[in-house]
Amino acid sequence: MTQSESSAREAFDRAVAQGRVERLEYDGLTLERCNDDVGHLPRGSIRAAGRVLYGYPHIGRILVLRRGLTEQLAGPFHVEEKINGYNVRIARIDGRLLAFTRGGFVCPFTTDRLPDLLDPAFFDAHPDKVLCAEVAGPGNPWLDASPPFIERDVRLFAFDITEWNRADFLPVNELQTLLEEFALPAVPAWGWSDAEHYDELAARILELNEQGREGLIFRQETPRPRRVKYVTARVNLEDIQRSATRMPDMPAGYFAGRILRIALFLQEHGLDAQPYEEALGQALLGALDDTLTQLQRERRASQPFTCRFRERHNAERLVALLQRVPGHKVKIVIHGIEPEANGYWRLRFERRYPLTNSLLYELLGGGLIYD
Repeated sequence: MTQSESSAREAFDRAVAQGRVERLEYDGLTLERCNDDVGHLPRGSIRAAGRVLYGYPHIGRILVLRRGLTEQLAGPFHVEEKINGYNVRIARIDGRLLAFTRGGFVCPFTTDRLPDLLDPAFFDAHPDKVLCAEVAGPGNPWLDASPPFIERDVRLFAFDITEWNRADFLPVNELQTLLEEFALPAVPAWGWSDAEHYDELAARILELNEQGREGLIFRQETPRPRRVKYVTARVNLEDIQRSATRMPDMPAGYFAGRILRIALFLQEHGLDAQPYEEALGQALLGALDDTLTQLQRERRASQPFTCRFRERHNAERLVALLQRVPGHKVKIVIHGIEPEANGYWRLRFERRYPLTNSLLYELLGGGLIYD
């Protein structure tokens, strides 16, 4: 047994001893899922057939680009785009290719669509490697956000490769070699840079901001591996607009945090604040107005989702997962699984937020509150 295998096994055994692991079944496969961080073992880590698939670590955020790069990174760093989607880890288990969510569940949607998203030849050549990627597009079942350059369905963007029983990732040069060798779809990357090239990096982030794209990831490999992310003002505006439709259900500080990010972005890059002030008001009040209108018209406010599957049974598996994962704050309402002319299946559902619906409906009916 290698040192990494021993370390992974010991870490997972500690999580089991602390009651942080649950057993899952997926299509006859038994898995163990770590449902909380335990030491250096992240939430979402998986054990299958005695091997550990580490959860993907969280990446720190800087809110001021110039000072953040100087203070948080030492020496050169690799620059790549941050895609507005959901995180998956793709691995082969008992001959089957499965995609895991960040929380450690098999994602039936992504797993079903893998033949459409990438060439499995990579896993034929490297069965012990794990591909980390972002899946994005308006046809996804997890987020109501989507990059502006994806008009329909979903696409996959690989950004890391690791292995079973390893908590670290391949160096950038090895990663890029494999991505190119197997023609894997990847996040846009712009090579190596450093804090002294701030003007070029600022120009890049402003370009992404104008395009409504999410931001950048800066990856340092020496002297200590580290990553930081920096996102655009526009993506924060879009977050506010989407989330204002369910404001009572959002965590305390959600909107204040994003408004602060926008203000710091505008101040650092010398942008005119007035257009953003108007957009912020529209994002908050416009979204709330739409919610109130929908409540009065339909007696509910909700978010609709539509996604496509190759196999109907995978749509049914996603329905079961959706009804389990959100918890008491979200209600999933299924509208149907219907065949498409091209052989695919279309799942339509909506997310309803009970607190938002009940509170706003009560207020519309003349309800009383105490400040």
